[in-house]
Amino acid sequence: VSITDIKMHSLLSSAFRLGASAPDSLVVLFHGLASDKTALKSLAEAWSAQHSRTQFVLLQAPRPSWRGGFDWFAYPRQRREQESEEQYLNEVVLPSIRSCVSEVSAAVDELLSEVRVSKERAVLSGFSQGAAVATYTAFSSGLAGTISMGGPCPPRRQLLPDVSSTRTQVCVISGDRDTFAPAQELKDAFDKYEGEVHIIAGLGHQVVGNHTEIGSAFLRRVFENSCQQ
Repeated sequence: VSITDIKMHSLLSSAFRLGASAPDSLVVLFHGLASDKTALKSLAEAWSAQHSRTQFVLLQAPRPSWRGGFDWFAYPRQRREQESEEQYLNEVVLPSIRSCVSEVSAAVDELLSEVRVSKERAVLSGFSQGAAVATYTAFSSGLAGTISMGGPCPPRRQLLPDVSSTRTQVCVISGDRDTFAPAQELKDAFDKYEGEVHIIAGLGHQVVGNHTEIGSAFLRRVFENSCQQ
């Protein structure tokens, strides 16, 4: 048993599941920084009520956070005093994110195999740091779509594919008062992909009713389109 297998099993064994037991589609949700799998439970329940044939799986990050809760990314060190921001990004931040994406991708692949759902019927969704996990993993794995809420913050363009090389659809939902995920940065990064970018007036770094409505409509379109192909 490899280390990756152990981590993968841990992600799935601690997951919270709701919705269809024999689904025709799958949505995996990722919580934000210093949080846990219960953070997006209400959102998943609301979506589940509108998508009876979909299974919703809430994963919990494997790394305890010093703030409390759990984090998805494990940065092995802080930025050194004489180190440039670019050097720290390339040597620490991006490798840590890529490692997490690899770990999560393996768990999602196992989950898809278990429930017998194809990648064309799978969407990843997350808030804040979880939005980064969902977005980068959905793109790298070639999944149907991603619902990114309040993130990625900031978008790492090094981890985003060329438009011509991906069919993954995006639904970005954020607020114009979200200082952690500046609206213009999100628009600049994601407007070019198939899908939509929603910037909600007056909204800060939080999940509200708009996310339920917009996200549910996106899921309906993605899953209906995959049935027609």
